[in-house]
Amino acid sequence: MDQIFANMRVILKEAGGSPKDVVYYTIYTKDIRQYRDDCKRFCDKHFGKGVYPPATLVQVSSLAPVDALLEIAAVAVIDKETRANKGRGRKTA
Repeated sequence: MDQIFANMRVILKEAGGSPKDVVYYTIYTKDIRQYRDDCKRFCDKHFGKGVYPPATLVQVSSLAPVDALLEIAAVAVIDKETRANKGRGRKTA
């Protein structure tokens, strides 16, 4: 799950956003027992303690990549001003 959140962080950064821009996400897993208790810990680590968007945890019989154990679908809202200012404010010599 850490790798998925790390990948999501990279994608959000490239789009000019951050995990704070995620407004909802769904975790799909083949074994809900494995992740149910860990979800809060992962959210605290990747979104900030106690500050995370609504989510749904769903157990499925299979995922598209056959060997995958987990998949996360997230929706983020990044305002145009934040995206337009991406990379600005850095001092150059």
